[in-house]
Amino acid sequence: MSFYRMYTQEKVDESQGVPQSTNTLDKWVMSRLAATHKTVTLSLDKYATPSAARAIQEFVTELSTWYTRRSRDRIKEGGLEAEQALKTLGYALVEISKMMAPFMPFISEHFYKDLTGKTSVHLAKWSEIRESDAALESSMTFLQALVEKALRLRKESNMKVRQPLSEVQYVTGEGQ
Repeated sequence: MSFYRMYTQEKVDESQGVPQSTNTLDKWVMSRLAATHKTVTLSLDKYATPSAARAIQEFVTELSTWYTRRSRDRIKEGGLEAEQALKTLGYALVEISKMMAPFMPFISEHFYKDLTGKTSVHLAKWSEIRESDAALESSMTFLQALVEKALRLRKESNMKVRQPLSEVQYVTGEGQ
């Protein structure tokens, strides 16, 4: 949340609904959020709190280590792309605070109030379940695995991450 607050002090308006963006990364994180929200909702309905908490933890990790890191440059540049990324990130943070409320009531209350300016996360309406884009999520999972493999190879070769590569080639099996 500190990264978000570094670039905007505006309150997130939940009444505007899910932010619309043309950026693939924004679409992916909204799809992951929808899938996480569905998992959390269904798990809590069955009183399966460990699976709900695990889903939140996995999403927060992806949001911070994949989405935010890859959106950092376009947010710093400003303009329409930055505005879309900040709206997407703000919306995701508000939804996370709602999902976290049953597990971490005080910290989720703090996040929600700071992000929305509203009275309490515990008075907020639980969001409706939305459909996610399984094909987009699958493509991004493949890309994440590819990046992890490249980073592992760089580390094994003692090549620094900041040292640019002139070219990267990869070969996949058929059907991927």
